[in-house]
Amino acid sequence: MPQATSLRLNPGEEAVATSREIRRGDTEVTIDRSGTDGTLTRLSTDGTLSRYDTDGTVFRNDTEACLISRTNFTKWGGQVAAGLGDLAEAGESKLEGATAAVLENFDEDSPVSQIANYVGFGVSEESGEEDSGGGVHMKLVPGMGGRLRIDDSDAIIVLVLPKVTPAKDDQQASACSDDNGMSATDDDSTSYSDSIPSERLLGHVEQPTEQAKQIFREVDEVAERADAALVAEFKGAEHVHASAYQEGVRVQLAIAIRQSHMRITSFESIDRDVVFWKITADHETLCDYAEKFLYRTPYRASAYRIVNMEPPVACGEVMHAYGNYTRRDARYFQPFREADKARLVYQELQRMFDMQALEVQGVITCWFPACKYSEMMSLHRQWVRWRCPNLCALLPRKGDVEAIRCYFGEEISFFYRFYESYIYSLLYLAMWGFLILTLRQRMFGFGMTSRHNLNTVFGMGLIIWAIWFLLSFERLAATETVRWGMVGNKASEFQRHDYQFNKTGSLQHTLYNIFGKACTISYLIVFVTVIFIVSMSIRDPTLSSYVQTGLTFIFSFTWSKAAKWIVQRENKRTQSRYHRSLVFRLAMVKVFIFLWPLFRLAFLKPVTSKICGSGWDDLYAVIFVQSAMPVAQNFTQSSPIFMDWVQRQVIHRRRPMGILVNLLGEMGIGEPLRDPGECIRGCYPTSCEVVHMHLFAEHHHVELACRTTCYDDLRRSLLSLFATQTAFNLLFVIVPMVLVWYETRKEIAVAEKSSDSSSRDPREAYSLLQYQEKCYAHAKYEYGSWGGSYVEDFLGVVLSLAVLVNFAMLCPELAAVGIIAEVLTYRILAYRMVWVTCRPYPAGSEGIGEWATVLEAIIYIAILINSLLIIDLMRTSLDEFSATSKIVFALSWCLGLGLVKIYMKVSMSDPPRTVQQAMDYNHEFVQTLHTSRGRARPRSTASRTT
Repeated sequence: MPQATSLRLNPGEEAVATSREIRRGDTEVTIDRSGTDGTLTRLSTDGTLSRYDTDGTVFRNDTEACLISRTNFTKWGGQVAAGLGDLAEAGESKLEGATAAVLENFDEDSPVSQIANYVGFGVSEESGEEDSGGGVHMKLVPGMGGRLRIDDSDAIIVLVLPKVTPAKDDQQASACSDDNGMSATDDDSTSYSDSIPSERLLGHVEQPTEQAKQIFREVDEVAERADAALVAEFKGAEHVHASAYQEGVRVQLAIAIRQSHMRITSFESIDRDVVFWKITADHETLCDYAEKFLYRTPYRASAYRIVNMEPPVACGEVMHAYGNYTRRDARYFQPFREADKARLVYQELQRMFDMQALEVQGVITCWFPACKYSEMMSLHRQWVRWRCPNLCALLPRKGDVEAIRCYFGEEISFFYRFYESYIYSLLYLAMWGFLILTLRQRMFGFGMTSRHNLNTVFGMGLIIWAIWFLLSFERLAATETVRWGMVGNKASEFQRHDYQFNKTGSLQHTLYNIFGKACTISYLIVFVTVIFIVSMSIRDPTLSSYVQTGLTFIFSFTWSKAAKWIVQRENKRTQSRYHRSLVFRLAMVKVFIFLWPLFRLAFLKPVTSKICGSGWDDLYAVIFVQSAMPVAQNFTQSSPIFMDWVQRQVIHRRRPMGILVNLLGEMGIGEPLRDPGECIRGCYPTSCEVVHMHLFAEHHHVELACRTTCYDDLRRSLLSLFATQTAFNLLFVIVPMVLVWYETRKEIAVAEKSSDSSSRDPREAYSLLQYQEKCYAHAKYEYGSWGGSYVEDFLGVVLSLAVLVNFAMLCPELAAVGIIAEVLTYRILAYRMVWVTCRPYPAGSEGIGEWATVLEAIIYIAILINSLLIIDLMRTSLDEFSATSKIVFALSWCLGLGLVKIYMKVSMSDPPRTVQQAMDYNHEFVQTLHTSRGRARPRSTASRTT
């Protein structure tokens, strides 16, 4: 047997911290990637992917599906292994040469390129790695137009501290720094002698001992020692200089972090105004934290094989069991993801001191999970970037959410899972709308009544589509909650920093809740009043539509600020309760604000803008529009068929419509009905045609069916609102990109101007973490920030869906327009999330929670509004019936679709039966595994995974 040849490529690469090796034997070629945790990943010619533990145990690496689907590995993995193996045997030694030779015939987004990049042999053109000397790697940030120094190694959590001038001499400060475990290179060493104090650090700190107690937690032994050291240092002083307080707190922070077996590496920003602490922990320390916090971790496939079992499959996905991590059973659990590492380190920091108190007191300016350039580029290649300018290339890919979850956590992943499902569901609605539009064309000989009948059919399909989409996603979310190990996640949430237990149930707390509800109702009344005033003041329908759309967004933006202020005073204990209250306050008002102008145009404007006259002749003369009449027939205002149409628009005083008009007139909205005189609906005809009434009528006769200005104004406002909302969504994504780019350029320019060394290029010193700090300052992932937030991003999608479901029956082409707008917004959101928004804490979630309730309410509203549109605004075959028959139809419509929803809810179980069986199977597996080892079944206490 010939000896296998091997060639090691690019050893010791810092960004990945692994070694790679190609081996070629008689029958197979393998690519090995050695991980820092001692595991070995092997990709073979047959396309199989295996992982080897340190003890040689083989297991399937399902975690790697976060990057590429297992199907792609099986289909294309052999090609990559064989191609690179041939190059290895030929003696190819350069990574770029190997990549070019193997991947020259493949697009960079293809599975082949993804696998090659994953195992470490691919080079993306965006990464553009450049060695600037001294081992410093400069890489390109897509969209920024410049290269950054990659400094994300040895960083899991990053603290940013303002520069201070310590009250002690430099020598003592240096000694404290050396003693607290902070490490820095000569280039990154922090010089305190020439530092400029921040504005937050000027003056004095009152009661420093009490202030320190708010930072260090008494429940932790390490924090207690740090707090005692500060008490001894301040010696009961009433106040101390802010810089002295900052210095003392930072020294104790560093000591506490070191005693928790974490490491700190510090460096200054390029303009020397802040100091960065990169906090990291090795694998052993992370394992200790996971055991301490009972962190729930998925089992490996190899653990199942120990007891002759295999991981169950439900809904086409492998459902691994989750268990509380223990060091003794470490070999049974999958490796920690980037999200897991950030959670574990943050939980340990939060256990010792209050991170929010550190920020409030100005000890730190901000903190964030360290961004990882390799993960960001992987997300960029797989999720953000598209190649071909067609809709299929822009659509989200099914495996994107797994990569998002590994980096951003489950909460954000559930939002993008929802968005992905919504976009794909819109494809079905768009096809349904295209079919209706095709049938509506005049080439088929359909008149206005027939076309509106088709719109009615589309409206019924629209409601059923919305019900199916919501229930199917709830089913999917329940599946993912189990598969991602998020069951019981809410029980492990952290307490909010501003929560005050003594205020719970107090009179002040009760009054704030009442005040919040009163503000919500009052705000809606003000909005309705303003819209009515504008509509009555501006006669031009086009200008009125634009003004009302602008007012809608102004009131929506104002309420966004007011709702946050109200909810912050409701004293919510956890973040999920805070989000729940904020979502309901925002959704209730914003859905109303977005739908009310359309509702007013459809049902209230015809009666508030009524046309009155002293007699029928006056009305005939006012409302007759010659251009709207059928060309083939010579219509005049005295034509019997036209007069009959006008008389059908009359508003009777003793009928519900007349009573409503008089009631609105007494409230100052419009004028009451005249007596004597006649009034008709204020809708002028714009397009009329003669229809033959014989389908339900007792006697065959002809009538005039007209599309009116009310109908046209509603369609115009609908399209205007939808287009404006899409434009605002894109604007709120583009603005933070410009802000971050501008601030980054400005900081680099200031450093260039103040640099004393002409040989030094300040751009080379500007690093990825400094760029992330600028992202935090201008694009933080928080409510009210340019960087977006979970609530605001979700609300934007929900509002689009609300407008679509409630009024798209009038405009079926809105489904096709909507899918294009949503796809573009999704792609720009993806770019913002990876490269503009500062990486948020990877919070967990049990699904979309309160958003499901909001969507269900929107569907019920849509059922009612669609029924009113059919019987009041659209010219359908129901016009042959009396008003009573129309009301009966509306009630039947609502009741029938309500029963359809109940039936579909019962039929689509939540979670699916196969998922429940997988849960039972995994429960049996955990019991069998630990029983076979002579141990008791582990506790099921949930970990803090939020």
